[in-house]
Amino acid sequence: MKDAYILFRNEYPQNKEEIFSLIKEFCRKHDLYYSGPITGDSLLVRIEGEVYTVDIREEKEDSGSAYWIIYFLQKKHLYLFRNILEPA
Repeated sequence: MKDAYILFRNEYPQNKEEIFSLIKEFCRKHDLYYSGPITGDSLLVRIEGEVYTVDIREEKEDSGSAYWIIYFLQKKHLYLFRNILEPA
């Protein structure tokens, strides 16, 4: 179990279902047990028995092209990643 996992995408996920699908596929590829979203209203997932909160940020390369980062962070360690989650 890790404190955080990070996915990179060229396109913004269109809805929660797509986000959960991406996380599920990530977990499958890395042999992690994914039990799905915890509630319908928030972006919380359970991986390997731990609760992770999901956050999506847009980043821009020097060339100007954009990509998206999907963070899923262990809820109990969110304070450690405040600098990641705070917009610049």
